[in-house]
Amino acid sequence: MGKEQGNFFANIDIEVAPQEIEKEQAEEKAWQEALERASIAAPNVKLKRTKKLMVDKMTTPLWKLESLFMSEQEAKNNTDETLKYYRSCFKTLYEFLAIHATEEEEDFQKVLEQYNGDVIRFAKNLTLLFLESDEIDYWYRNYLKDVRKLSEQTILKEFRGFRAINYFAMENGWIERRKINIKDVEPPIKNTYTQDEIARLIVKPDIDDFSKYRSWVMVCLFLATGMRVTSAISLKVSDIDLEEGYANVNVVKNRSPIRISLVKSIIPKLEEYIREWRSDDRGVPLYDEYLFCNPYGQKLTRDAASKVIASYNRSRGVGKTSIHLFRHTFAKNWILDGGDIATLQKMLGQKSLKMVTRYANLYATDIKPKAEDHALLNKVQPRSGRTKLKRRGTR
Repeated sequence: MGKEQGNFFANIDIEVAPQEIEKEQAEEKAWQEALERASIAAPNVKLKRTKKLMVDKMTTPLWKLESLFMSEQEAKNNTDETLKYYRSCFKTLYEFLAIHATEEEEDFQKVLEQYNGDVIRFAKNLTLLFLESDEIDYWYRNYLKDVRKLSEQTILKEFRGFRAINYFAMENGWIERRKINIKDVEPPIKNTYTQDEIARLIVKPDIDDFSKYRSWVMVCLFLATGMRVTSAISLKVSDIDLEEGYANVNVVKNRSPIRISLVKSIIPKLEEYIREWRSDDRGVPLYDEYLFCNPYGQKLTRDAASKVIASYNRSRGVGKTSIHLFRHTFAKNWILDGGDIATLQKMLGQKSLKMVTRYANLYATDIKPKAEDHALLNKVQPRSGRTKLKRRGTR
């Protein structure tokens, strides 16, 4: 990374790092046990410990920061996907700091040998002081770009997590405040599902083939509502109001439940699916069960949903396999049909107009006819006469 980064490595005693980790973990465990004993002995008495006494940037290891940060995220009732994202951000940060802290290659090799290649365990024991090292924001971005070879969009995603972690430490007074700027990068334009591909995907399969039939219903729902996959797999049978024609979407990215309209074409499909596959032997819908499940009746995970839809698409001869692409396709069709962005925002469950405005800018006007009318290549005729050059292989 270069000497200008600052060398904190000299202050780290590699030989005692594992023992220090065990010591810190033992202290934390003892405190948690004390809290539990206090709550049993006096349920109405809350035992508190000031965070500033717990944390000191010169001595507190980063793994403790991660523990406190993740505890706060869980207390906010964030989704499993969000928690998974932040854990991944910490992992990336640890991998970066393992390099950033070891200025010389021989120091890094020493760490590799001492920790049997587990540089994350080494980095977790670095102190919060490393988050204040010179130009760390610059070097972290360079690491993501030059070492990890990530795309601009992925760098942006990782950097947002990096900023959230640092701001958490700043807000608690554990490290010095600084502004971490993030330059938004427009995501690449994606090719949506074509009319031909959609026509192939919505051909109804055999109702007795549960996997294909369920995937078909899911695809139809995505095309009818633009719903996110996490929202769809979290729907319960009771969330579908077939009589009124609405779906209660309780798991939304912005954590604000919404009630979206179900178009007429999707209602009979959902009604048949619930009757045939999500009802008991008496024909009573399994209201407390998840709408979309695996063959054993268990809730589909996000990864499983992605795999079954990808498999279904390929079985229909469609090369595109992204579930999220159905959302883009829905938005594109809405804009091209003249739909207003305010209603689209509500349908998509977007908290702000930023994303739907981007959809509008991309798809509001079909420029192809005008491109044909005004293209210079269509107007300028080639000059007559022979060219002096000849194609290779001709005489």
